[in-house]
Amino acid sequence: MKKIFAILMFAALLAACTREEKPQTEKFCTLTVEASKGGPMTRALILDDSGAKNVLNAEWKIGEEVTVYLLVDMGGGVINPISIGVLEAKSDGPSTTLGGTIQTAGIDIPGSSPRDLAPGDELTLKLEGGSAPQDGTLKTLADNFDKAEATITISSISGSTVTTSAADFVNESAIFRFSLKDKAGNAINPESVVINTTTSGVSPVSSNTDISVDASTYAANGDGVIFASLPFTTSFSGSILISAEVGGDQYEYYKTEVSFAAGKYYEINVKMAKLWPFTINAEGDKVLFSPGNLQWSGNNGWRFALHQYDYIGKGANNSSPSTSNNNYMDLFCWGATGLSSGEGTAPIPNSPTKEYYTSSDDLSGIYEWGNVKITNTGNTGWRTPSRSDWTYLFNSASKYGFATVAGNPGMILLPDGFVDPNTNGGSSAFSGGNIMSTYTLGGDWEAMEAAGAVFLPCCDYDYPGEDASYWSSTSNGTNSNSYFLYFSTFSMGIEYSSFQNRANRLAVRLVRDY
Repeated sequence: MKKIFAILMFAALLAACTREEKPQTEKFCTLTVEASKGGPMTRALILDDSGAKNVLNAEWKIGEEVTVYLLVDMGGGVINPISIGVLEAKSDGPSTTLGGTIQTAGIDIPGSSPRDLAPGDELTLKLEGGSAPQDGTLKTLADNFDKAEATITISSISGSTVTTSAADFVNESAIFRFSLKDKAGNAINPESVVINTTTSGVSPVSSNTDISVDASTYAANGDGVIFASLPFTTSFSGSILISAEVGGDQYEYYKTEVSFAAGKYYEINVKMAKLWPFTINAEGDKVLFSPGNLQWSGNNGWRFALHQYDYIGKGANNSSPSTSNNNYMDLFCWGATGLSSGEGTAPIPNSPTKEYYTSSDDLSGIYEWGNVKITNTGNTGWRTPSRSDWTYLFNSASKYGFATVAGNPGMILLPDGFVDPNTNGGSSAFSGGNIMSTYTLGGDWEAMEAAGAVFLPCCDYDYPGEDASYWSSTSNGTNSNSYFLYFSTFSMGIEYSSFQNRANRLAVRLVRDY
């Protein structure tokens, strides 16, 4: 009898342990939420052009699905969203009733015990949209890129019904109407458009939107007009790069220090620069030039000069480089250093240490300039021209000529297929002769630049305004020298087969393969 009693007691204890270790019973309840998408300028998907200015209003579509999440704090700053159900819009219009079933008990939490919902808990509702490719039309955006979020609070759970606060959805993207034009103001109709946004200027590209466009897009929107959705949870501050391909030609638009807010609608006129290629060898390989000489500041990092004719020369940081001020320098020793993290620090002039060269066979510590993070361009693939690149550009391929732009002497290079938009002697003025043309701001130079002309200012340290020295990427086979491009408006001379000590300070102009 005692033995039977002991067995029964053991079974009871085992059952009790089993009950304690068994997960809580799952429970599902009905949730009904009154939801709005707000008024104009809060979500941007239904275009109303009846007024003086287009306004994008947000409306629900019957059957639209919203996912319900419980946000769980896992500690250490980690928030884990747990999906607990799906709600569906019951009607069309700016407001609707969302209805469906959510799990309220026995919710599985990874790495923790299951939990039940309770009054006071906050739930996140996400309208997550589709994933169809963008084609530049507003209809596609409305059908597939309607992304928004709302937060609701549970007020009670009674029987099988959950009661919460109303949901006011906030958009998680901005909608843009881009009018694409060339520099002359003519509409362009690309077959493809890529939009890159870069946060805080020095970070890698944070989003990349590819848009495939055909004739039907422009039939619906008008010449040169595309609509695009860019994802921003709340707001965006940084730079934007728009690249477009038109019949094999490439165009770009780049702007820094822009700010956008989620849920807003923007109309932007975009004047895109055509990219003009330069042939660099007998095989027909081509490059594009950077928009200005490379510059560096201790506090601000790397950038291209804001204009092609800009140079610093003997002043400011070129005289006394510093890692802790806002002054830019634009004359550097050969090669960039400190790139283990992908950033790059400025070589300090006249410092012939192992950082800058070791031997003809060991160039460890020397890095390609194009690997630095350049704050005012969204492009990648920049590199320093080789000695053979410079040689072909001046000796075999593009036309060139000495010139003064905005008061700064230098050298103009002309791209393949250049057509002179001015009356400065036509292309014959750029046959490599000693003709000195003058271009002023306010029309002359802007027209030349739009036609693809590249300007290399005379930015020599000792003779600024007369001499220019630009690094090549080519070592001359010794442990201390590399080749460079030299020209002088004083002597009307040019040289691309000489070399300099790598510790000397020269200008850097980058190219990228076309």
